[in-house]
Amino acid sequence: MATLSLPSYAHFSPTRIYGDCLPAKMTRFITKWFRREKTHEHIPRPSEPGAIGIPDSTCEINGDPFNQSKLPIPAEEQRQLRIDSPRNPQHQSRFFQLPPEIRRLIYIELLGGCRVHIDYAFKWPPLFGPQKKSRDRKRSWQWWHVVCEGGHSFIEDHDSDSCNDFGDEAHDARKFKWNTAPPGTKIVAVHWLTCCQMAYEEALPILYGSNIFVTRHKLDTPFHMARILLPDYTSLITSMDISIHIGGPHTNPPEITGEWAKFYPAFFELFHHTFRNVCRLRLTMRLKPVQVCPDAMTDKNLDIFLAPWEALAASRDWTKLDLCVPEDWYGCLTGRAAGHKKWTLSKTQWSDLLLEAFQTLREVATSYDTEVMREARSTAVLLVKLHQRRKEQDAKALGKLIQTETEPSDAETQPLGIAEPESNLVNQSNTFWADKCDPGP
Repeated sequence: MATLSLPSYAHFSPTRIYGDCLPAKMTRFITKWFRREKTHEHIPRPSEPGAIGIPDSTCEINGDPFNQSKLPIPAEEQRQLRIDSPRNPQHQSRFFQLPPEIRRLIYIELLGGCRVHIDYAFKWPPLFGPQKKSRDRKRSWQWWHVVCEGGHSFIEDHDSDSCNDFGDEAHDARKFKWNTAPPGTKIVAVHWLTCCQMAYEEALPILYGSNIFVTRHKLDTPFHMARILLPDYTSLITSMDISIHIGGPHTNPPEITGEWAKFYPAFFELFHHTFRNVCRLRLTMRLKPVQVCPDAMTDKNLDIFLAPWEALAASRDWTKLDLCVPEDWYGCLTGRAAGHKKWTLSKTQWSDLLLEAFQTLREVATSYDTEVMREARSTAVLLVKLHQRRKEQDAKALGKLIQTETEPSDAETQPLGIAEPESNLVNQSNTFWADKCDPGP
């Protein structure tokens, strides 16, 4: 059988192919490109259990913030909150002369009561504020957040959340030439924490305690929060909405194998040590369809799979504890959820193939920030939003049809007559196209 031999580029010379038609600089560039050493190491995706920041081996104490392969984390002694200076009572300030209850309401209005998407990732410098020259712009580890536009509480389905992530925000900023973040998308009043020690001590519990912190599409964000934020901060968090995708080529839930066998218990352990005061939690698990591996859906495997979740439920008193799973898994777990009073079960309309494709497109567009990739991503998002809007319009139309059928119509009283169609149903196609009109944590 004949074998295919690939050409070696060790002695590649552009002049052999293009002759002398290329400029000298172009010739040197192409030669250097093909003769370069392949030193690029594999960087696990944030959706993988071995993502940067999850295993201890991928972290470095006081590391380089411009190194993508290691998460720079503070030393243990640096994670202790120390305030050595005496506290100024601020008697001269009119604001601090207000009653504490009034000041608390002001803090909630400025800093709290929101649903906040949070991320810590290796990305380009902030989009808003003073911009560096192109040659000085480098990617680094940094915080990012955005206030959810879908409401200030737990939404019905985590995967129906249409808020922009960092890539969407970057695309819109370039497209519309934003100099500042759109109103209401950032907690800009966080700078109030730096005005004095008294303001810091009063407002910090509001910032962390009254907001819902949302993580989605990534496995590493909860681990980044645990490794980088001070324990005094994470202990103030009371509400979280987390979405994780458990699956891949090396495991088939409810069987947890490979690297997932280390990630899965470590994830739930975060709530026993780091997020120990969280009392409102919704965990959305994106799981493979049951029909992918029906033989694994045994009582024993399900008991092992749900054991960390049930241990978490028994660890404290919960105001809200909700496990959200795909529809086919919902039917398998309904009986088990009925026997527990501390947690509830809900279902998501998440589609395995669609979300996997979007997740891959998002990560590729973030790594290769080109005009073509930004346009591809923008087009994909637009198509999904149009499809979602069409489904909403169809649901409204069907609801009106059902309401019409439950009431006596003219057609029932006049058998030979023809019922007139409702004008609002006829005009559904017209309303379908109508438009609805960074500091770290």
